[in-house]
Amino acid sequence: MTLEEADAGLAEWRAMTEEQQEEDARSARWTLSDWLYWMNPDNRTWSLGQCGDGMGNVRIVVLKQDFQAPLGSLHWLLRAAGADDVTVG
Repeated sequence: MTLEEADAGLAEWRAMTEEQQEEDARSARWTLSDWLYWMNPDNRTWSLGQCGDGMGNVRIVVLKQDFQAPLGSLHWLLRAAGADDVTVG
């Protein structure tokens, strides 16, 4: 993916409603190169905060630098790691 394609994809994602973004993250199929691009600290606008578990659930706090930070790469990582459900709340 070129920088221009990535910028266009980000602009398209930011134009979506929160519900559309969540559905897009759930249904997206990521290539390794796409995922690596968005997980690179230079391209990420989020970082992990506190993490904890309880009652069979894991809670991860994500600190966003941008109100509409693209979290699809994180959703994909969590699903690939075996998460049954990834919700934003």
